[in-house]
Amino acid sequence: MSLEEKSLRNEMTSYLRGEQPIAERLAASPRLEGWAVKIGRGRSEYEMALLGRVTGHPRTPDGSHVATTPVIWLDRKRRWARTLNTLYALGEPEEVEIPIDGMDA
Repeated sequence: MSLEEKSLRNEMTSYLRGEQPIAERLAASPRLEGWAVKIGRGRSEYEMALLGRVTGHPRTPDGSHVATTPVIWLDRKRRWARTLNTLYALGEPEEVEIPIDGMDA
């Protein structure tokens, strides 16, 4: 198991215990504004991602519209989300209906 996999596993364990990301880490995380949930087919099953405008991302210019890697934890109060690769601070959501690729409404 890689160091990243161990770190992710430890984070998931802490979230299951009701813990939150450390405030300093969350403050240093990229932020998504005007975000919405997108559910689509992944490699073998449905996956959830977030779409929105990002600021503070190390590899993406501020204000860019992005789709995240699969979400593995979404804070129930919608303050933050942990994707496969990144912890995001969440701003205001777009408040749209969640589209599900390949599914009729």
